[in-house]
Amino acid sequence: MRTNREATLYIRSLKEALGARLHVVVFPGAGGSSAHFREWAGHLGRDVRLSVVDPWPLHLAVGDGALADSARLLLPELFTFQGPLVLAGHSRGAVLAYETAQHLVAAGAADRLAALVAMAYRAPSSPPRRRFSREDDGTLRELLRQLGGTPQEVFDEPELLDAVLDRLRTELRAAEGYTDAWAVPLPCPLRLYLGRSDESVPAAEAGAWQRSVTGDFAVRMLDGGHFFPFGTGSSRTVAALLDDTLHLAQGGTHDSVR
Repeated sequence: MRTNREATLYIRSLKEALGARLHVVVFPGAGGSSAHFREWAGHLGRDVRLSVVDPWPLHLAVGDGALADSARLLLPELFTFQGPLVLAGHSRGAVLAYETAQHLVAAGAADRLAALVAMAYRAPSSPPRRRFSREDDGTLRELLRQLGGTPQEVFDEPELLDAVLDRLRTELRAAEGYTDAWAVPLPCPLRLYLGRSDESVPAAEAGAWQRSVTGDFAVRMLDGGHFFPFGTGSSRTVAALLDDTLHLAQGGTHDSVR
C-alpha cells in the first residue's frame, strides 16, 4: 500500500532546463527556504537545471530524526533526475548535502554525482562551535530575521511563528548533533565557499572539509558574511559554482585555493 510519506515530494524545481548539462540541487540552511535561492535561477545558463530541497515536508516527515533520515528520504527523487548532479548546501544544508552524497555513493550512484558544494558551514567531522538549538526563542527569532525569506505575517502571528521556530530549533539540533559515521571519505570533488566576514566558520575548517573527500578540492573566499550566497552575493556565488563545476560534469579536475 502506498503511504502518504511515500507520495510526498521533498525536492522542488526552481528552474527547468531541457537536456541540462548540469542539475544543481540546493539544500537550504536551518530555517531557510526556497526563497533564498530564487535569485540563483536568473544567473544560471539555459542548460543548467536548478532544484531545491523543500524544508517543510522534510521536517514534517522526519521530525526529530537524524540527518541520515532526511538523506534517505531524498534518494528516490534524486534517482529520477537526469544529468550530472551538483549538491550544494548552505550552512546546515551543507552537511545534509554531504550526508545525501554519501547515501548516493553507498547506493551505487557515484557516477551521478559531479560535485559537492559546501557553503558557510563546519566540516562533517568538526564539532559545533555554538549550539543555537539551546538558545531562547528571542535569539531564534532574530536568527530568522537575519536569514530573510520569512514574511512579516509569520512574526505577527504567534501560533505560526511558534511552528516556524519549532522547525528551526529541530533542524539546528539535528545539525549540531551530527557526526560523520561514514567509514570512508566521499569519492567526489568538493568545492568549499566561505564568507570573508563570516566569523561563525573559520577558514581552518577548510582542512577538515578536505579530509572528508578523496576527489579534488578547492576553496573560495567570497565577499560577505554567513549569508554571502544570497541577495547581492547571489550572482558572484552562482558564477563561482558554474566555473567550478561545469567542467567537472565533463570529467575534469580543478585544484585551487582562491
